[in-house]
Amino acid sequence: MGAWYDPEDLTAKAAEVVGLGQAAALDDLGHIVIFLPRTVSPAEASLIDALAREGRCSVILGLSGDAQADGPTEGLARELEGVLGNAVAIGGTGDSPGALAGEADLHVAPTTHEEMRWVIRQIVEEADARGTPFHRMAVLYRMENPYGAVIRDELALAGIPMAGPGRDTLAETTVGRTLRGLLSLAEKDFQRDELMDWLTSCPVSPPGVRPEGFNPTLWDTISRSAGVVGGLDQWRERLENYARNTMARADDDERTDAISEARASAMRDSAAAGLELRRFVLDLAEAVKPPADGSRWEAFSDWASGLFGQYLDSVSAATNAAEWERFESEKESVERILKEIAAADAINARATAEEFKQVVEASLQVPQGHLGPTGQGVFVSSFQNGVGMSFDRIWLVGMIEGSVPPAQRPDPLLPETALASAGSLTRSRRLAAQERYEYLSALATAPRRTLSYPLADSGSRRRAHPSRWLLEHAHRAGGGAGPQRDPGLVRQPGLADGNPIGGARAGRPGQWSAGRRTGL
Repeated sequence: MGAWYDPEDLTAKAAEVVGLGQAAALDDLGHIVIFLPRTVSPAEASLIDALAREGRCSVILGLSGDAQADGPTEGLARELEGVLGNAVAIGGTGDSPGALAGEADLHVAPTTHEEMRWVIRQIVEEADARGTPFHRMAVLYRMENPYGAVIRDELALAGIPMAGPGRDTLAETTVGRTLRGLLSLAEKDFQRDELMDWLTSCPVSPPGVRPEGFNPTLWDTISRSAGVVGGLDQWRERLENYARNTMARADDDERTDAISEARASAMRDSAAAGLELRRFVLDLAEAVKPPADGSRWEAFSDWASGLFGQYLDSVSAATNAAEWERFESEKESVERILKEIAAADAINARATAEEFKQVVEASLQVPQGHLGPTGQGVFVSSFQNGVGMSFDRIWLVGMIEGSVPPAQRPDPLLPETALASAGSLTRSRRLAAQERYEYLSALATAPRRTLSYPLADSGSRRRAHPSRWLLEHAHRAGGGAGPQRDPGLVRQPGLADGNPIGGARAGRPGQWSAGRRTGL
């Protein structure tokens, strides 16, 4: 490999090293198990081949019992059989309905928020009545918007601990916002609102400013009183005028006994704070001037790293050990990104300030952190992240037609007809199989599960219809065997008013159970 490589190059090199018998680290790793892959790249196939020849590799594939979902997995099994030998099926797969076996409670709510509040009540009842630990429960969804935010907000308000991957990107963390603010202040002409929002919401420690003199709240009041709106000229002139006029008024009023000595002293302190703010803004304006356009990427990276190190306050950023650990992790991630950007000189040694800012912004759009300690709270994530996990009780929310599964759009660059004529699995069929697999895998993570959806789609603010995958369960409850479009299943009033739903009746308005009445 050369100086530049991607994960595929790295995997190919690993396969080469293993094949040559030079991977001494394998002795420490022992037997390697590849768990639930769906596809493998050419380099990954080579690595599996090399490991298998050494007798150090096994692959565990997951089947859902659904022909559509299992198509890619069965294809992968055939592909790997030449290396690993014939696949051995464990458990029922042939005629077994797989994840669709067993009962599933079905629930309909007026809105997304009401849906989640109902789920929270169910979680509390599950913990109190059955003694099920929070970490043995999960709330899974397909749509990140709005469910990713709504679920976490509602659980946080209810005081229920959570676990799972975090939603925030590195750009949204306090460390990321600090860097983004530094890079954008000059571009926004030092607008007062923008600058004060940055100072009050980010861990900032201005160089050259005494800790006792740094008071963003006071600076906000002073700059507002001085009439500053934006632009360096206003910061320079209006703060100087504010300080001079405030000092003069304090002297005159004190001399005529119009104010007390304490009030005069407070006014002089305010004037001094105004001058401190003026000096801070002017120094900041000088510091955020980027290198000239055409400079090397390394020059831009060094400039941003220096700014970041000067203005980021590592002392007051955290109040406990957990916050400090998270802050350090975020800081290291940002520093690593800036160092990686400097390496772009090997491709193109000339950059502009705008290009650099765009690269930084794009690089910060990566997920960061996680929700709470693993194994201590209700697992909250997407169907995809539930694959291969195990719980006692799960809720699959947001089961709305058009979103679960989502509509598949054709690839504009590679027509479906071209793939079909070449004998390849088309993109839409491949994505449809992946969606089905992730849903069925999520459904199979617990013996007791509930599928729910809201009557009102909070995204489009229009009436929502139940997903055909939810209707599968309602249809099975009525003695059917598939997701046929029975008018009795899709008639919306029937879902909320207790009319027959696929052969089952609702336990209460807005709620029904597949094949049995609910007791809630």
